[in-house]
Amino acid sequence: MTGSVVPGRKNQKTSTRRRDGDSRRAAGKQQEFLDFVLDHYVKQGMGELDRKKLPHLLELKYHAVSDAVANLGQVAAIREMFIGLPNRLYAQQAVA
Repeated sequence: MTGSVVPGRKNQKTSTRRRDGDSRRAAGKQQEFLDFVLDHYVKQGMGELDRKKLPHLLELKYHAVSDAVANLGQVAAIREMFIGLPNRLYAQQAVA
């Protein structure tokens, strides 16, 4: 896998920094979902942050997209939160 991040320690370090910063911006259930996504990122690698993974991750966590919407808010807001995650994650890493 050329150019992909290998899961493990580096992802965990980046993920930890990301969680610390996001806890101030996202509250409650949104933060819980971001933590869930970051756990998958640590275990599986950068591919877990691909936009195509969002429906799968929502179904893993909430068992149905409708349940995710009930917990996290409108689909557009969920998508924005998810899509912005890699940018914020690596912006923080560049600063650190």
